[in-house]
Amino acid sequence: MCIVYFRLVSMYHEIEAPKGKIFSASEVPTLERQGWVDTPTKFGVGFRSKSRKIITKVSGFLVLEYKWVIGILLTIIALYLAYLKL
Repeated sequence: MCIVYFRLVSMYHEIEAPKGKIFSASEVPTLERQGWVDTPTKFGVGFRSKSRKIITKVSGFLVLEYKWVIGILLTIIALYLAYLKL
C-alpha cells in the first residue's frame, strides 16, 4: 500500500483569483508561467500608482526648481516672440 501526500499551495491571479485559490504543488510551475503568484504583493504595479509616482516626482521637481522652470519658460516665450517679429 502506497500513501501519497499532496502539498497544497495557495496561488493568486490578478484577474482570475485575486483572493487566492488552492492548488497542488505539482501544478505550480505551469501556473507561474500563466501569471499566477504565491503572494498578492507580487502583482504588477497598476497604472494609477505609476501615474501617481510620476506626478509626485514632477511636482516635486517643479517645487524645488521653480526658478529654472520660470526662466526656461520666459526664454521660450521671448524666442517665440522674436521669431514672430522676423
